[in-house]
Amino acid sequence: MNKTIEWWQVQLGFWGGMAWVVLIILLNSINMIGIPIISLASAGYILGVLASAAGYIFFEIFAGRSFKFIAKEPKLRIVSLICLAIIALFAFIGFIARISHDSSYFYIVFFIVGCVIANRGIWPFLNYMDEMQH
Repeated sequence: MNKTIEWWQVQLGFWGGMAWVVLIILLNSINMIGIPIISLASAGYILGVLASAAGYIFFEIFAGRSFKFIAKEPKLRIVSLICLAIIALFAFIGFIARISHDSSYFYIVFFIVGCVIANRGIWPFLNYMDEMQH
C-alpha cells in the first residue's frame, strides 16, 4: 500500500464520511420533510457507501488481508464473519430492492456517487490513517 495520499483524497474521504454519518443520523427527519427527491438521494448515498464497504471488504479478504477485518480468536472470528455477512447482505438487498422497486434516477445517481466517493476517498483515507498507526 502507498504511504502517501493525495490532498483531494483526504478531503473527499473526510467530508464524504462525514456526509454519510450525518445522513444516517438525519434520515428519519429527511423522510418526514416529505420531499421524495431528497429522501431518495439520501438513501442512495447511504446504501452506495455501504455497498462500497461490502465490496472493499470482500476484495481485501480475497487479496489476503483478512486480518484487518476478521478476528483471530475462534469466538470473535465467528462474530466478525457474521457482522461482515450482515453488511454484505444489507448492501445487496438494499441495492436490489431499490432498483427493482423504484428506478428513480436520484436514487441511482446518488448510489453511484456514494460508491465513487467511498472508493476514491473514504477507503484510501482510512488505509492511510491505519498505516500511520503502525
